[in-house]
Amino acid sequence: HDYPTLETTITATFGFVIEKLAAVLPNKTPSGSPSVVVALGNNDVVPDYFFDIAKLPSLVILEEASVMLKNGVLEADEARQFKRCGYYLRAFSPTFRVIVLHTLLWSHRIQPPIPAGEEDPCGQFLFLTIELETARRANAKVIIMSHIPPMSDVWKVLSNRDFTSVSEDMYWKPVYQERFNWLMTEFSDIVTVQLYGHTHLFYFQALSEGVPFFIVPAISPLFGNAPSYFIAQLDDESLSLKSLTQRYFDEKWTTGVRVEDLFGDLTDTASLRASAMRLVTDDALWAKYVKLRAGGVGGEKRFPGGECDSWCRKVIACNMVSNVWDDIRACVEAKEKEPSRKLLIIIPVVVIAVALLILGVGILVVYRRRQLRYMEGVRDT
Repeated sequence: HDYPTLETTITATFGFVIEKLAAVLPNKTPSGSPSVVVALGNNDVVPDYFFDIAKLPSLVILEEASVMLKNGVLEADEARQFKRCGYYLRAFSPTFRVIVLHTLLWSHRIQPPIPAGEEDPCGQFLFLTIELETARRANAKVIIMSHIPPMSDVWKVLSNRDFTSVSEDMYWKPVYQERFNWLMTEFSDIVTVQLYGHTHLFYFQALSEGVPFFIVPAISPLFGNAPSYFIAQLDDESLSLKSLTQRYFDEKWTTGVRVEDLFGDLTDTASLRASAMRLVTDDALWAKYVKLRAGGVGGEKRFPGGECDSWCRKVIACNMVSNVWDDIRACVEAKEKEPSRKLLIIIPVVVIAVALLILGVGILVVYRRRQLRYMEGVRDT
């Protein structure tokens, strides 16, 4: 992280990681494609977040392509595509493809900033659209894979204890996010899932229209998380995501929970959205999510400032159902106005207690009156 200059070479840093990935066995799929798919992040350019689209090809990208080719995690035709701006297509079979995007290009933090009015930095949207159309014609399924996700910087919002602005709080620029949202809705019949990284912590997002995404946790424990990853299971026919099983390191590698056991069918947008909003009030589900989010373990660094309070939970839940800044903020504000779960429990209990008290008093009054009448009758006789 945060290499300020090229004094430490790409080969010595990025190359070390690629060598380890290349050692994963089997390193080839049955079709002969490399088994490892690599997506560039903001820390894979030097300095961090630096990518000048006015000066292409990027020397950093060229060196990374060379390292990936040398280690067999990138094929020659993929490398030609990758050298342009860091995005490429991996076709595992005629019916299964992974589109790898370089979403730093759509980020607020890219340096130098993308000029205002630039509709398609590096032609990445054109590439994405063509590949999605090609996949549809081939009746193929697609997984979208990248690093920086199309959501807000939840950690920053929680650290600030408030929403600041679109440019400060959101990872992507709205103009690119809106266009991407449209593509995911338009091609939701062939895109089965989106996978991202960047946050180091597990999240998911399910918009009312489009394709759900999941953030794969980090191996590096920089945010109080334990090193962790997921084992994914795809449906044999539809290639949709059936299961995500957590594996985390806590003195030894351990199998954690399955995401679908917490949030339901990973392809069911409505179910995922409902489960996300349950995190606001369902303490049992929240406790399981916190453990999943942090890589299978707890710790004070799980959230900025320590534990996550009611407002914090609302921010996290609302980010799981929207990626529009105004909508996320409105969602949190609306949830803040709702009575708390404890209050919803206390009020009925109090009402029932008062009703029982009134009933008890009424019974005592009736009993006392009958007793007095009986005593008066005895005296009269």
